[in-house]
Amino acid sequence: MKKVNCIKKALSANLIGVLLIVVVCSLQAAAAVAVESEARAVWVTRWDYKTKDDVVEIIKNADSCNFNMVLFQVRGNGNAFYPSDYEAWAEELGGKNPGFDPLSVAIEEAHKRGIELHAYVNVYPAWKGTELPKAPTQIFNLHPEWICMGRSGRRIGLNEHYVYLSPGIPEAKDHIYTVFMDIVSRYPIDGLHLDYVRYPERNLNGFVDDYSYDAISLERFRKRYLKSPDEAPQEWANWRREQVTDLVRRVFSGMKRIRPGTKLSASVWGNYQDGYDDYFQESQEWLKEGTIDFVTPMIYTTDTVKFVHDAKNYRENIHGRHAFPGIGCYRFKTPEETIARMKICRELGFRGMAIFSYVSMFPSAQTRMKGRWDTLGERRATLVKLIKEEVFQEKVPTPEMPWLR
Repeated sequence: MKKVNCIKKALSANLIGVLLIVVVCSLQAAAAVAVESEARAVWVTRWDYKTKDDVVEIIKNADSCNFNMVLFQVRGNGNAFYPSDYEAWAEELGGKNPGFDPLSVAIEEAHKRGIELHAYVNVYPAWKGTELPKAPTQIFNLHPEWICMGRSGRRIGLNEHYVYLSPGIPEAKDHIYTVFMDIVSRYPIDGLHLDYVRYPERNLNGFVDDYSYDAISLERFRKRYLKSPDEAPQEWANWRREQVTDLVRRVFSGMKRIRPGTKLSASVWGNYQDGYDDYFQESQEWLKEGTIDFVTPMIYTTDTVKFVHDAKNYRENIHGRHAFPGIGCYRFKTPEETIARMKICRELGFRGMAIFSYVSMFPSAQTRMKGRWDTLGERRATLVKLIKEEVFQEKVPTPEMPWLR
C-alpha cells in the first residue's frame, strides 16, 4: 500500500509540475503575443526636412529607435511635398521642385529597413499664415469660395493658424479626393494618414465663430430638410458630421480599389466626445462601419488621469479595428513622462502607439519652427535612449489587420 501511495504522490507531483510548466509557458506565450507585434508610429511633419539627406536621416533615426511606422507629411495646406499635377509645390520647399521627391525617397528608405511609410496629409487646411500664398495655382487663391464661412457671415481670413476648406462643398471634397487618389495610385505607400479631417475649431486666433455657413452648405442643407440651421440645430450638427464622414468613406473605398491592402488611418481628437460635438468628427463610427483601418487619437494631455480616461474610451470602442494613442512628448518636462505614457498604452491593451513628433525626439532634426522646440534641450537624446532601453528594445512588425486580406 505504501508503494502505491508513493506512486500516486509521484504522479501527482509530476502532474502538478506539468501543469505549472503549462501555465508558465502559457503566460510566456501571452507575453510574447503582447510584444511580438506592435504599431510604433512617429509623426514626421513637413517642417522636419528640406533636403534629401534630411529625409534619409529621418528614416535612419526612426529605424535606430525601432519604430516600424513613419507618418511622413507630404501635404500641409493645399500644397505638395512631391511632384503633383493638382497642387503647387510647397513654399516650405521654395515653391518649386527641390531637385528630389521627398515622398519617393522616404518610401525607398523606409522599405529597405522594413518600416511602413504612410503618406501623412492635412485634409481641409487650405492655407496658413498672414500673407497670401505666392503660387497662383494654390487652392486658397484659386477657390476662395470654398473657404469656410462663419455663422457671423465672416469668411475665415488669413491668420497664424489654418484657413479651412468647407467640408460641405462637394467641389472642394472632389479636389481633395483627387489629390489623395493621385498619391495612392503613383506611390507604393503602406498607408494614407489623414489629419485635420474635421471642421475648424470655433476659436481661431481669438475670433470665435461657428463654421461652415457658406452659401453652398446652407443651400444643400435647406434642400434636404426644408429648414434653416437655426430651425433644426440637431439636424444641422448631424449633417456636418455626415459631410466629414462622407469624404472618409470615399477615400477608403477609392484607395482600397486602387491599391488593395493599403491602410487608411486618421489623427482624431483625443477626447472622442469633444471631437464629436465640437469638430463634427465621428471617428468611432468610422471604426464601427469599417471605413478606416486605425485611428491615432491625439491624447496630448499632461494629465495622466485624463490620458487614461480618453484612451480607455477608444480602447472600448474600436469595434475590431485598431486605435494607437497619440502621445505628445513635446509637452512633457521629463522624458520619463513619455515613457510612462507608452507603458500605459500597453497596460490598457492597445496594439500600438504614436509619438508626436520626430523633431521633439532627435537632436539633429532640421526644423524651421523657431522657438517652439527651444526648451527641449537634452531631453531629446535622453528620451531616445530610454525608449530603446525600456520600451522598444527590439524590432517587431506592426500588428496584423486580418480584414485587409
